[in-house]
Amino acid sequence: MASRHLFHNHLPAKLNDEAGSLVAERIPREYLKRGVASCLASRIVYQEGIQFVEQHDNHRLAPLAFDYLKVGLFDSMYSCE
Repeated sequence: MASRHLFHNHLPAKLNDEAGSLVAERIPREYLKRGVASCLASRIVYQEGIQFVEQHDNHRLAPLAFDYLKVGLFDSMYSCE
């Protein structure tokens, strides 16, 4: 699942190495959703700029983030660094 890849790339390397599979099994769904949303939002801001985000209505931002994810605009395999 793309969201898990995205989330794992957002974890500190040591935590991911030592307990990545355990985190994947036990992480609360809401925490995963918020982590992925934060990561996607920061990638859009870094790629497009804050003005791009500000010119869109709030109700359009979530679908826009998923559109970015679907069409591969995060080419670094969901990296959030």
